[in-house]
Amino acid sequence: MQTLIQCSGVEIPPKVFHRTRKRLRESLEVLGDRVERANVHVIDINGPFLGGVDKACRVVVEVRSGDAIVLEDRDADLEPLLERITDQLDYEVRRRSEQSGRLGRIVEMALRCIPSFR
Repeated sequence: MQTLIQCSGVEIPPKVFHRTRKRLRESLEVLGDRVERANVHVIDINGPFLGGVDKACRVVVEVRSGDAIVLEDRDADLEPLLERITDQLDYEVRRRSEQSGRLGRIVEMALRCIPSFR
């Protein structure tokens, strides 16, 4: 799995960067080798002088099935923004993993009901 964190107009402190990268990997472990790539884009929309709710983060996780998880959020401060977006990613990955597990069990049960033709 390739993980890329890109910044534009904002600098992530090393401690926050490493914690974010670690949380991303922990969240995506649930999907295993189904994850092809995870990209995180952080941008300062208004530039360094205007302030306000101007830090935006977008996470795109590409899964081998052709599916993707896309999350976006904004905040005035970088650290809470990255904490929140990694929490959202963790929730979404677990939700999708549970859904695919349920679907697999439903298909398995349906196949058991079909008599074998021999």
